[in-house]
This record gives sequence, C-alpha cells and structure tokens, in this order.
Amino acid sequence: LELDLSPREINDGFIEFGYNCKYNTCNHTKDANCSVIGRVNKGKILKSRYDNYLKLINDYTKVLKNRNEYLKSNRNRINDAYLDVLTTELIKKNVEIIEYRNEYLNKINFYIKKIYKDITGEDKIYIKYETFINISNEKNMLQEMKVKYDKIKYSELMQGMTLIGTHRDDFSIYINDVKINNYGSQGQHRLAILCFKLAEIEVFRENKYVKPILL
Repeated sequence: LELDLSPREINDGFIEFGYNCKYNTCNHTKDANCSVIGRVNKGKILKSRYDNYLKLINDYTKVLKNRNEYLKSNRNRINDAYLDVLTTELIKKNVEIIEYRNEYLNKINFYIKKIYKDITGEDKIYIKYETFINISNEKNMLQEMKVKYDKIKYSELMQGMTLIGTHRDDFSIYINDVKINNYGSQGQHRLAILCFKLAEIEVFRENKYVKPILL
C-alpha cells in the first residue's frame, strides 16, 4: 500500500496512535522500527483497521492538497464553481473520517471507564474528540461544515491554504473533568496511557474474539 502522506499527516490521521509510536517523524508505513507497524504485525492493532484507515486518510489528504494548491495558485482569479467542487469533496472526506474516529473513541470510552474504575474505584475518565464542528448531531454535519467553509472562504484565499478540517483534529484525555494533556501529573499520564492501552485490547478482543498480550 503506497501512500502519498507526510509523517505529520499520518499522525494527524491516527490521532489515537500518538501514544503508540515513539518516533515523531515516523509515517507508520515502512519503518521496520515503527511501534505502530510492530503492533500491527503482532496482532495488537487490527490489520483491517490499519489498512482501511490509511486509505481513508490518504484519500482525504489528496483532496486537501489539491484544494490547497488551487487556493494558493489562483487566489486572484478564483473559479467559485471549481472551488465548491473541491470543498464538497473535502467535506465528504471530513465526515467519513470524523465518523470513523468517533466510533473508535466511543468504544475506547466504554472500556476505559471500566478499567479506570477497577484500578482507582472511580470512573471519571474519558477521551474527548476535538474537531472543528459539533458532532453531537450527525445529521447536520454536512450542512454545518458547508457553512463554516463558506465563512472562512476569503481568509483561506488570502492565506492560500485550507484552515479547517480533520487534519487539524486532536483528542484529549480528561480525569475528573481536568484535561490531563496540559495539567495532569506524571502519574496521571502514565495511568491514563495504561488504561488507554488496556481499552485498546478490549476493542481488539471485541473484533477478533481473542485477547492479545500486553507487553
């Protein structure tokens, strides 16, 4: 599977893989020492999820690059109809990625609360998906995205680049409603990562009906 992706773009796509690979410049596709590839090869990350999601992110990135190149090179003679075509295609890819990520993180949240409670006696931990639109109402996502892109159209033309989209998304871990990414102690970070990895195992077992070993 050949992918036209930079390391940053891969990491932006696999937002939950940030806790799995120790190489900041890794694109998780060819490096023999990549922790993510290692986990895929050992059966700790679903191979089907890895392949499908890489293709999804690659498709999105191709549309994003085409749109960015058009914004940059045609800012003074823009064809509104063509830009709308690129924006519509990007919106569709945004929705696919958001739905994919949200479904995965919902499964993680289901298990991580149970695991955290078994360890601490409390269940006040959750993963929050931070994206550029309100995802609580999936039916309105397409329309909301269209409105947002329309509002920033001239800002994007001035800067020659796409300013919003799933390539800028992230996720945060909250314990007792405190975002530990910025304010958590070292102990909280370690415990959260442990719970996250254990939750991943449960998601894996849910899909493969086997329980991998946590090393």
